Amino acid sequence: MFRSTTFTCRYNQTTGIEINVYGKCLFFQVDQEKEHHEMAYMMPTCMVIILVSSASVLTETVQTKYGRYIGFIEDTEYGNISKFLGIPYAKPPIGDRRFSVPEALTGQEDITFDADQFKPACEQNEAIFNNIYAPHLANNTMSEDCLYLNLYVPSSVNRTRQEPLAVMIWIHGGGFQFGAGSLFDGSRLALTGDVIVVTINYRLGLLGFLGTEDTVARGNWGLMDQMRALEWVQANIEQFGGNPGNVTLFGESSGAYSVGLHILSPLSRGLFNRAISQSGSAIMNVLNRRPRERVIKVAQYLNCSSGNLPQSSLSQVRCLRHADVKDLVKADGSITSSLAPFTPTVDGYFLPKEPFDMIKQGIFSAVDYIIGMNSDEGSATLDTLPSVLYGEGMNRAMFDTFLSRIFIASYPTPLPVRVTDVVWSTLLSHYLPDDDNVADYRRRYLDARRDVFVAQTLQYAKYHSTKADCFVYYFTHRPSRSQYPDYIRAAHSDDLQFVFGASRIRVHVKKKNSVLTGWKPGPHLQNMGMCTKLLQNPNFNSRKINWQRYSESTRSYLEITVNMSESNLKTRLLEGGSMLWNDVLPGIVSMATGQRPQVSMAAAGPGMVALRHTMVSKDSGKDWGMSTQQAEEVMLSLILIVTFLVVVCAALVRMVCYVDKKRVPPSRGFVNEAYDLKVFHKCSNVDKVRTGCPHKSMESATKL
Repeated sequence: MFRSTTFTCRYNQTTGIEINVYGKCLFFQVDQEKEHHEMAYMMPTCMVIILVSSASVLTETVQTKYGRYIGFIEDTEYGNISKFLGIPYAKPPIGDRRFSVPEALTGQEDITFDADQFKPACEQNEAIFNNIYAPHLANNTMSEDCLYLNLYVPSSVNRTRQEPLAVMIWIHGGGFQFGAGSLFDGSRLALTGDVIVVTINYRLGLLGFLGTEDTVARGNWGLMDQMRALEWVQANIEQFGGNPGNVTLFGESSGAYSVGLHILSPLSRGLFNRAISQSGSAIMNVLNRRPRERVIKVAQYLNCSSGNLPQSSLSQVRCLRHADVKDLVKADGSITSSLAPFTPTVDGYFLPKEPFDMIKQGIFSAVDYIIGMNSDEGSATLDTLPSVLYGEGMNRAMFDTFLSRIFIASYPTPLPVRVTDVVWSTLLSHYLPDDDNVADYRRRYLDARRDVFVAQTLQYAKYHSTKADCFVYYFTHRPSRSQYPDYIRAAHSDDLQFVFGASRIRVHVKKKNSVLTGWKPGPHLQNMGMCTKLLQNPNFNSRKINWQRYSESTRSYLEITVNMSESNLKTRLLEGGSMLWNDVLPGIVSMATGQRPQVSMAAAGPGMVALRHTMVSKDSGKDWGMSTQQAEEVMLSLILIVTFLVVVCAALVRMVCYVDKKRVPPSRGFVNEAYDLKVFHKCSNVDKVRTGCPHKSMESATKL
């Protein structure tokens, strides 16, 4: 366990900002000088690569109970790194092992493996993989036999020393549909952080998450692949000089979501003791709530179903296990318009219950946790809409469509019409810009996306902090060579370049020669993994920053940006937006459906908290005659009444004061018209049209 109650941050002229985590340091720095002279380094670097490639390669052999692994030593600007690539951590998930729990390896100590090359990525959409990922991979192939991991070990490590290295296991993002562990080179992080870095592959899409809602195929195969990799590390990392008792699990986006689920899962308990989630938490609403429905559609698509006759899940899964893997991948993208039809599900095994219920009930591992997000997470939703991302903005109809989708994602169960009316009015009163301006519509949509991320992150941190140390960060630094337009600050995944080095992947490329530089990990990282350096600032000499742990009473967080000082220590991150999504909207929905809303009294503001205290205090001189529960119910009623009055007043003011009908919310909140991507692209031409484009209704948006 950690021994201190705070993080300590200090500026060092040589290493940059040091964030001391219970005696260990994390670092943040953007080397601007190197960024602006990147091209000057390219020729010498290329010459070094040529010389190294022509020289003999030094190898290193490590004996484990699963065999001997022969890796190689590579010389980098940070020192020598030992790489062990393409190590199997489970039996190949092929044949009868498809749609099954990954089988552990059997002991084979006398076998020798060449661990000098990456293995194939897991099967995924071929067109996307070939166009986006393959050009950046040393092994640009895919295979169903893909359960391999990669180890990056500082060559200076003494395998027999008494203090083995801390271990960091990386789970890549990609919406559970795309990506590979080999996209992330852990060399820089391992050397400058003095840690062993492990990157892993895991099954994706249909192959990784198909489930039948029974014991035939529970689903969550990709998550159990990750768990099997954690078990492999526990069993073998000591042979590489690592400490199995000091393991940090970290990931970004869907990888961050995976980290959160491992904290909840009883199967992963004891396999790691620290965790970091970058841009994701376990209560993000990305669960597959219709797994059986989608299995039936896949079975019909691949002729594994006998017409309309009912068929057992066993016969369907048996048929699918013998289907060609390429056909399965095609079926993955053909059965639904959803970008990610196959994602984690509540299977009663890896994930026993709804994540939010588990975290509220305290059913999770009490591991030390860093969780945070970037300031413009919503940028990812605009990546496939260049006319909106790089154009002047979005029109009102697009704004309505995108805003309604955010709510649908938060409340997937259809609500009564009267509830959607109130919810829609509430959302518009909070996010509708004052001016009918396409740039303002786009900005306010991005603000809504950001607020949802913040609300979910803080909601998770609130519960996690009751059992273990939890620290929240808010990353706002815009990279100097960001490939996004200037109105985007820290985009989704912008933080990755500052953890691993130069970014290797981006869905869209707007600028030429836009090579992104990285944040370099500090030399003393041992325990936690937000390891980077931020821009050196001479005015920051010898200043200390005490990063306080998060609690519901203080709501402390650290804003990570340039020119960091004590002013970067803040509280109550974007409280208006987080209260809207965590308290106000759930309150409206619960009041209308007869369920008691889960409203945080602390989020109601200091005035409400003080009044509640007066109600139950015997020393106040006012005998209210109420118990604590009664006082909370009265406060809850007051909050809902005030919220309702605000919504009504806002609606009346809008009806009376705005003559322009284009500024009046739709009568039912969501227009019942089908959403068509071609029409949407046509409507995104801001020079021709700003209103009147159809957008998806709540009902149609929730269909497969």
